Amino acid sequence: MSPAARSALRTFALSRAAVWLVAVYAWVWFSPGSRGGGDPYVRTVWLHGDAAWFIGIAQHGYERNGGEVFYPLYPLLLAGVARVIGHAWVAAGILVSLAAGAAAFVLLHRLAARLVGEDAARRTVLYLAVFPMSLFLQAPYSEALYLLLAVATFLLAEDARWLPASIAAGLALLTRIAGVALLPPLLWMAWRSGDRRRAL
Repeated sequence: MSPAARSALRTFALSRAAVWLVAVYAWVWFSPGSRGGGDPYVRTVWLHGDAAWFIGIAQHGYERNGGEVFYPLYPLLLAGVARVIGHAWVAAGILVSLAAGAAAFVLLHRLAARLVGEDAARRTVLYLAVFPMSLFLQAPYSEALYLLLAVATFLLAEDARWLPASIAAGLALLTRIAGVALLPPLLWMAWRSGDRRRAL
């Protein structure tokens, strides 16, 4: 692994550890019953909002749960991991998000280093790590997976690897509706490439 990748992973790991420590503190301090055998930490802290929908879809599909506004790729991955680790659904969602988030940090560092230089790339991943909404990059939400696929789309396009870039954009579309936003810049990059016909 390159030093740049190690640096990006270290930033990701340290920032996620900080979020976990704050979450543990908040759970112990503010959750009634957390000291006396209440709900387990993982379920109490991380099973909120859209996480319940994603886990319900992973467990039972759309027909039983509704939730058609939630796109299928993240619940599919969550279901696969959950079946491997013994149907620990919340933990599976967290694992998928952590893995996708770590990979997204490495790819974002690589893309930023290419476009704006190594120093700016380090700052880029640091700013992402401390951004308040980065909390969702380890929750059972689809944000980390979408970020990974979006960054991969642009990194592959920068390498003029148009078919893999298109596949990454398609997978992003299967993750969140925001995947539509990847198509205009991807087409623009293809149009500006040296081999426009092949790229398009």
